[in-house]
Amino acid sequence: MPKLQVIAVDIDGTLTDRAGLLDPNAVATLQFLIRMGIRVVLVSGRSFFSTGTLSTYLVGSGLVVAENGGVLGCYPHSMHVLADRMVVEKALAVLKKRMGNVVQVENMPDRITDVVCRRTFNLETANRILNEEDVPAKVVDTSFAYHIMDKRCNKGRALQVLAQQYGFDLDRCCAFGDYDNDIPLLKVCRVGIAVGNASSKLKEVATYVSQSKYGAGFVEGIRWLIRTNLL
Repeated sequence: MPKLQVIAVDIDGTLTDRAGLLDPNAVATLQFLIRMGIRVVLVSGRSFFSTGTLSTYLVGSGLVVAENGGVLGCYPHSMHVLADRMVVEKALAVLKKRMGNVVQVENMPDRITDVVCRRTFNLETANRILNEEDVPAKVVDTSFAYHIMDKRCNKGRALQVLAQQYGFDLDRCCAFGDYDNDIPLLKVCRVGIAVGNASSKLKEVATYVSQSKYGAGFVEGIRWLIRTNLL
């Protein structure tokens, strides 16, 4: 079986520590992968600009999937938007009308494809309302915030588009994540690894679940790939 050539990794909760800071050992492991000739793609719910900047400094490639799959590209050279922002704005208006002031929007002017809200309302109710109103949008929980998104978008679909554009094979890709919004990402890759602090739903679809949590779980996952001759 061919060895893996690409690592697609979430940032928050996967490369960070419990306090939300980048884990130094995880960063060192990323640098080790680059020296091995492995392509690293950062896949995040963060904005295209912050994810791209991190990619530039951490792995040098600039290849990113951002805003939970709403936008992708090679920062700062190219950007491909998959989402319809007008759909998201309509969804926000509908939710505010039906749910009132409980829908609280975070002030994040750098967002291109989604709207970030505080976790102050019922997720199931919000998605039921969008279905009732026939708005092709969804509200996604990333464990840090709620994101109102174009219903067509997710991390997995965006990674598929990125792979087509930049010529890499997802059958030779391993994905790392920590929460439910990473499920589509793990599903499109040959190997999927959940860090120890991952949600139970993500662990169910993972090829391997690290015992260690957060960034230490990422390091453990890479060691497992090497030990099993996948890398």
